[in-house]
Amino acid sequence: MWCLNFFKCEAPENKPDKVPSDDDNTPVEVSKTAMTADTEKAGDTEIANPPQPKKVTGNGYEIVAPAILSQSDMEVNDKAAQEWHPNSSQDEEKKRYHAVESSPYILPADLNEKDRLQLQHLLYRYSFGKLFNMPVNDLLTEGGTVLDVGCGPGAWSKDVAATYPKSLIYGVDMDKKLFENVEKPTNVTFVEGNILETLPFEDQKFDVIFQRLLLLGIPNGKWDHIVGELLRVLKPGGYIELIEPCPGIELCGPTFDKLGAGLYESSKKRGIDMDAALSLSSTLASRGLEVVQETIISLPIGWGGRHGELNILNWRGFFSGLKPFLSTSLQLSSDEYDQMVQVALKECAEYKSYQNVLSVVAKLPIK
Repeated sequence: MWCLNFFKCEAPENKPDKVPSDDDNTPVEVSKTAMTADTEKAGDTEIANPPQPKKVTGNGYEIVAPAILSQSDMEVNDKAAQEWHPNSSQDEEKKRYHAVESSPYILPADLNEKDRLQLQHLLYRYSFGKLFNMPVNDLLTEGGTVLDVGCGPGAWSKDVAATYPKSLIYGVDMDKKLFENVEKPTNVTFVEGNILETLPFEDQKFDVIFQRLLLLGIPNGKWDHIVGELLRVLKPGGYIELIEPCPGIELCGPTFDKLGAGLYESSKKRGIDMDAALSLSSTLASRGLEVVQETIISLPIGWGGRHGELNILNWRGFFSGLKPFLSTSLQLSSDEYDQMVQVALKECAEYKSYQNVLSVVAKLPIK
């Protein structure tokens, strides 16, 4: 079973001793290695609640927490549909998909997906309690250069830029339509580029590199190339943080299990390494980086307070975006797929389902 047999993401010699509870709004951190001699605070000030709108002096940008989307908000917006995924045969879905030949990415690039990515950023910032786990707070306060790989609509980039107005933030994504016409702080620059090929930046440009949840866009065997490209543009002494989901969902119901198994197997057939999180640390270490921290948090789906509420909305939008791909793979009609997703998400609260997410922080030594 996809959901129950894939808890492989523990850091060495660490086991989870609890899962999120109904009464606890804090996501469970199940394993974390000790930091190295770098004891500087990681990320920004920890937050107990989702970020509220605030004005940041220096660049005049206002941080606004994304609106919480209803199920109707996640439905397909025909007016936003402009292009089609070359492998999709379900034109009635009216989704706009990436058309980059080198990428197997199967999620859309329409307005609904942009909204989901904004909500997903809120979920992860709220759940981790910070923007990042790297010990670079002082550096960015004084002014550093940051790269956000796979930035999408730029939610993380904009948040970091507003929090650290003296730093320069660059967001890169393979589809510029995701960040076109996006309001942003003056210290943010968005650039179209593909990490699967060559990033459009000179060597040793960045102090900090952040990459989150690109699993479905990276073919098997490409992770070493990606780490090599990140190394090329990272300054000696700089930090990289990679965040990816651990394989499978813990304690999910039978319907969610069928959807997850279908996604796992069909993605593998497309050449996507669904187990990539298991080898992130070893891949970074093999290229000469020093892994200084590994953190796993467990996120409830549809229960456990605010995190669960945000996460089930995230999953609803995720399954909506996957509909042309996954319904075809599972040989389901449009209505059958919608009903299956509805039942699967309802099961999450009943079974107390949760997902584990891994963050790996590594430093490039100064030689």
